[in-house]
Amino acid sequence: MIIYPPVHSNLYILHPAGSKPKIEDPTEDLILRVGALNQGVTCTATGKPTPKLSWFKNRNQLHAFLTTNGSLFHQIQKVESTHGGEYICKAENVYGTDEKVFKYVVEGDDANYGALVGIAVTVFLITLIGAAVYVKFFRKEQVSCPPCRPYTSLQTVKNTLFL
Repeated sequence: MIIYPPVHSNLYILHPAGSKPKIEDPTEDLILRVGALNQGVTCTATGKPTPKLSWFKNRNQLHAFLTTNGSLFHQIQKVESTHGGEYICKAENVYGTDEKVFKYVVEGDDANYGALVGIAVTVFLITLIGAAVYVKFFRKEQVSCPPCRPYTSLQTVKNTLFL
């Protein structure tokens, strides 16, 4: 217990013992890749009473998720080059404040990521169109299956090949 005398009085007021917040996370730098999904850092602090946690970047408070154990998780849904920089986790209670700087390092750039996605989509579309053109123009004729159960490709029935 901590005893505080009021000003100009012989009476003493008992206050429960408390402690200044202390951020416990060992992580300092987080390396992220452009285009990565759901990346982030959890900030955990101890103190009595339980500290209030907040995330900041460039003096702006960020949206974060409170976890079941009382930690605060800052999440980036899709990493872009602008997400790089210093992020601050701040813990506060009536006994004080603690802050920790986390550095987010972003590798790659948005232009290259966009180009790779564009190439993948283009290759997929060319393959899809090529298959449709093949089916439409290069298949000679459709051979109907005799009135029986359907056959998978490359099965033979009475020396007839069904494709």
